[in-house]
Amino acid sequence: MFSKIFNKQKADQDTDTSVTLDTQVILHYGVPSTSSRIAYDPFQHLLAVCTLDGRIKVIGGDNIEGLLIAPKQLPFKHLEFLENQGFLISVSNENDVQVWDLEHRYIVSTLQWHCNITAFLVIQGTSYMYLGDEYGCVSVLMYDVEDKKLLQNVYQISAQSVSEATGISMLEHCSVVGVLSQPFSQGNRLLFAYDKGIIVLWDMAEDQLVLVKGDKDLHLKGKPISISENDAEGEQTPEILEDEGSDKEISALCWACLDGSLVAVGYVDGDIMLWKLSNAASSKDAKAETSDDVVKLQLSSSSKRFPVIILHWSAGSSKSKHRDQLFVYGGDQMGSAEVLTILDLDWSSNKESLNNITRVDVTLHGSFADMIVLRNLDPLRSVDRTSMMILTSPGQLHFFDDSCLSALISKKDCSVSPIQYSSILPTSDPTLTVGIHCSLHADPKSSATFSERAKNMRMTVSSAANKESKWPLTGGVPSYLPSSGDNNIMRLYIAGYRDGSVRIWDTTYPVLSYLSVLEPEVKGITISGITASVSALDFTSSALIAAVGSESGLVRLYMLGESSGKSTVHIVTEAGTEVHDPGNGEGPYCFAVFSLCAAPVCTLRFSVLGEKLAVGFESGQIAMLDVSSTSVSFLIDTLPKSPIVSLAMGTFLGPCSLDGVDQSTEGMVKHAENLTFVLQRDSRIATLSSSAGNIIKGTKNVIEVTERKDLQALSHDDMLKLSHHLSENSLLLLCCPNVFVVYSLKSLIQGNSRSVHEVNLIEICCWTATVQKDETEYVLIVLYVTGLVEIRSLPLLEILGQSSLMSILRWNFKPNMEKLLSTTQKGHIALVNGAEFAIVSILACDNDFRIPESLPSLHDTVLAAAVDADIKNLSSNQKKDKHFVPRIFSGLIKGLQANKDVSSSFGRLFPRSSKDPAAAPTDVGEPIELSIDDIEIDEPVIVSPLPLKSENEKKDKKSEREALFEGTTSEMKPRQRTIDEIKAKYRNTGDVSAAAVQARDKLAERGEKLERISQRSEELRDGAESFASMAQELAKRMENRKWWQI
Repeated sequence: MFSKIFNKQKADQDTDTSVTLDTQVILHYGVPSTSSRIAYDPFQHLLAVCTLDGRIKVIGGDNIEGLLIAPKQLPFKHLEFLENQGFLISVSNENDVQVWDLEHRYIVSTLQWHCNITAFLVIQGTSYMYLGDEYGCVSVLMYDVEDKKLLQNVYQISAQSVSEATGISMLEHCSVVGVLSQPFSQGNRLLFAYDKGIIVLWDMAEDQLVLVKGDKDLHLKGKPISISENDAEGEQTPEILEDEGSDKEISALCWACLDGSLVAVGYVDGDIMLWKLSNAASSKDAKAETSDDVVKLQLSSSSKRFPVIILHWSAGSSKSKHRDQLFVYGGDQMGSAEVLTILDLDWSSNKESLNNITRVDVTLHGSFADMIVLRNLDPLRSVDRTSMMILTSPGQLHFFDDSCLSALISKKDCSVSPIQYSSILPTSDPTLTVGIHCSLHADPKSSATFSERAKNMRMTVSSAANKESKWPLTGGVPSYLPSSGDNNIMRLYIAGYRDGSVRIWDTTYPVLSYLSVLEPEVKGITISGITASVSALDFTSSALIAAVGSESGLVRLYMLGESSGKSTVHIVTEAGTEVHDPGNGEGPYCFAVFSLCAAPVCTLRFSVLGEKLAVGFESGQIAMLDVSSTSVSFLIDTLPKSPIVSLAMGTFLGPCSLDGVDQSTEGMVKHAENLTFVLQRDSRIATLSSSAGNIIKGTKNVIEVTERKDLQALSHDDMLKLSHHLSENSLLLLCCPNVFVVYSLKSLIQGNSRSVHEVNLIEICCWTATVQKDETEYVLIVLYVTGLVEIRSLPLLEILGQSSLMSILRWNFKPNMEKLLSTTQKGHIALVNGAEFAIVSILACDNDFRIPESLPSLHDTVLAAAVDADIKNLSSNQKKDKHFVPRIFSGLIKGLQANKDVSSSFGRLFPRSSKDPAAAPTDVGEPIELSIDDIEIDEPVIVSPLPLKSENEKKDKKSEREALFEGTTSEMKPRQRTIDEIKAKYRNTGDVSAAAVQARDKLAERGEKLERISQRSEELRDGAESFASMAQELAKRMENRKWWQI
């Protein structure tokens, strides 16, 4: 392809070959096709999607999307939010536990685990995590927000300790496949499962076993409940089948009730067990099992079933308290259709028995990847809501709201369509065929006018989208840049689609802003082929006009700038011109349609000022359109008739007399002659006069460069870019798939195919573009079919730097990807890969996108503070009013408040985290010395203004103070107590560590009392000062009054 014309003298001078590469992903939209897992923050309303290639996509509202790229190209096997804290936890296949800061979009801490992580759980509302490994151990991690470090706690539940407590041997060779924190246990009880079928409930406060269930208990219940696919047509009494009693290997588990007394367990053989957990407090009681402790469910009676991969549970609504939903992926007969099964469980009171089970199969759109169940997604309403998000391959998100789920479960309406995630820039529905990323260089007045019109278009589109959109994610905070005088639009992305439509986005900042859609139809006018697929686009920033070419040969012109009161449409054909007045309203409008050739339009090129438009057809014809007068300057055929793949227009500054060129008036290159250079698919180059359309005559007016054996015919969308002012000393760069050739413009016009400089390429080149390095120099960006990206100098074509699509975006190059590549003059490259759209910057140039201040925030700190405030408000009001309901987040707040209590109790439950994973527990055999710094106050004390106290209250406070200090005086100093004294004081002689914990709690309680006394003293002092000030003011007023005014 042609790339650039340069001044010949520059080739002989020393060129600055230094260039700084600064590859940066400016923006990214769409869900990657390699997505594998999802996570959700119910308070921030953010969704995170991790991939198999080391990327994490975070999706919020208002077109806020962010892409996080891990250092290694590895899959993630676990992904969870630290809810409402602005952090995301990921676990890679190499067992790297990574903490992502969402506000700053980078990894703040990483912990390399020493073995394979097989289970992972973040305790909601806390910064604590449970981790299960392949050796049967359960460990505790904590993220220290202040130090920004991920620490391993010294507390650990080893497989050996579980074996000793349960009496089950060989647990060291079992993996932990699931970890659950029991609800309403204040974080003290943890349920974890081993892959060999063992389920353990462990009390971490007492560090002992609560109960164990496993394969031996299954023989007590030998009759499973079969829920085959045939039962999906209605509620049926379950059929009873015989159990084979084979070994059970656990593959999934989840809680199946709110109080943690029932757990659902999925097995590799396809069975689902509903285990009832007793309230036993010790391992002795845990061995007393009955046949009513487990209910077995089977989705198919076949002997060959899929493993149960996913299990999720949701409580029934307030209207149906005894009906729950169990979401299952897997467990069905092998060879059956891939579906997600919803089991509606109808329980008796207190969940003593299971009455009926309703089965509904949800057809999946693609291969299943992951799912989550959302509760109370609409917290502003008092009703409970259950919704579901499903991730399928390749990169499809489907949201089932509560009404959709209700229709599926109650009416068996499997035809209900979920809400599908759609990016602001669609690539498949409709199909994207061509796109250009362009800069606006119009005069300030025109740019300001267009920006004002674009602002109105943006508001109209946003208002319509808000009315129609039901997508639930609303997280993130848009960037609000300081108001300045220069808020004009600087960049646009224009995309053409297969349905003939064209859409426009504002890319001035790192958030796409949808501006307008240019529909192909013209109101009130019927034009044949008007809805054909868009095949070519071009835009002139000088006149703010967009040109659209289609597969049917039509060329449409749209006015994006000020209309000047014109609203007519010119239909130009070979027979003549028709003028219509469709009554265009506000916004961009079509003002001309050219129908000159039935062949598809291959390429479009505006002149410098936008007054001319060159059109190249697949039939080899070339048309020159006069934009200002909406007329045709000429339409000619080339010889031979090969498709036109590239056009360029420039002004040749002469006059000049070229050797071998006919000196007649018709063939001579005149002063300031407008030239058009044409590149055909068979690699022939022709030079035309832009005004007359005649080929510049000479001995060789067409160069057949394919005579070189190492050159190939150029692809359909090769590009030709020229500088605006040409001379005899200008150079032309021709980029072919495996060679770059530099020609002299003088030789080119003469028909001489001898090159000035050429470079043979090792790999196949598919796309090139010239971008501005600085104010005076350009560089060449080269993309190869292997995904390699090169920066080369001009005109010497030396390699200045290298990168790759894999290192920038984790993309593999795909065929025809180059057709949707485009760049601005400063090297902001727009790329499309499947459903993904990205803009990347290659060169370290001016910060045109104003990063990072223009980046939207992925964590709403104001919302997080509001949630914390509601938690504190709920905590204080619940003590006063048992029926108090939180204002903002309903049931979610209750759960988070409970978890906040868990978080504060973890500080007492676990020893202080050690930076050394191998750190040993602290020896408590020595005398315990506690300082005031060891006191931790869980919640701030809420003190309301107090009225004047009575004498009895004063006596009570005096006695309270005496009791607090226990007769001590200010001269007394604290002394170190021995273990015997601590035991005698706290009446606990059995466990020294328990005494230490109790002493710590007493000190915390004592500190709270001291804090209350201090705050009350401050209030009294403030009240006294206020009273004295008021008395003085009153005295002054009384002094000025007369006796009759009193």
